[in-house]
Amino acid sequence: SMLKVATTVLSYSLLYIYDMKFRKTVSVAALALHHKSCGGTFDERLDAEAREYTEKHLPALVEPGPMLDSITSEADQRTLHESHTFLGQLDTPEAESVMKENETMMRQTVLENLRQDTKWQTCKEEGIRFAYHYRSTRTGDTVMVFTFEAMDYR
Repeated sequence: SMLKVATTVLSYSLLYIYDMKFRKTVSVAALALHHKSCGGTFDERLDAEAREYTEKHLPALVEPGPMLDSITSEADQRTLHESHTFLGQLDTPEAESVMKENETMMRQTVLENLRQDTKWQTCKEEGIRFAYHYRSTRTGDTVMVFTFEAMDYR
């Protein structure tokens, strides 16, 4: 029923709480960007490490949330992009509708996770922009994108 879908989807805007668990265990060990990294500017190292992490560890399915497909860096824009795809119960027209209705709350949840995530500390100190892209596996369409500037997460 629609109510069950709504409940499921909203519990997954706790869907984004998975972000915290996932990053604490796996994600950005590679992207913590220890300043000991070999040569290059911060942005060059970020780009190289994001590419390397994506090649070695992604895509990764994080139950019960979306699939994390890639982490990429856009050096000229000083932006770190995370690309996710929705699967299963999260990838239905009903779920998409509920997510769009609750986009503000979901954006706030993703922002809070970013603010609390110490793994991104070096990037945050550098004022890197973070962009989270969420796409439907079913349609291939982008469902939502959240972008955060330094003034958002500081």
